[in-house]
Amino acid sequence: MMPEEREQLLQLLNAPSRWTQHMEAQDERGAPALYDSDDAVAWDLTGALCRLFGWRRGLALFEQIDRHAHG
Repeated sequence: MMPEEREQLLQLLNAPSRWTQHMEAQDERGAPALYDSDDAVAWDLTGALCRLFGWRRGLALFEQIDRHAHG
C-alpha cells in the first residue's frame, strides 16, 4: 500500500460511525449498500478499499493486508 493510499483509507474511516461489519457498506439507515453506492455512509475494510481505489486495486490491497495480518 502506498503512503497516500494509507492516508486516504484512514481519512475515509476516521470515525467509528464510518465502519461497518458483516456487509461491504451500509446506508444511513444501517441497510446494506454496495461499496460504490452514493447512499453508502459506512464500509468494512474490503468495501472501503474498493470504494477508494476501485475494485481491482482494492482487491490487490486487501490481499497485501491479509498477508501482513496472517503472515
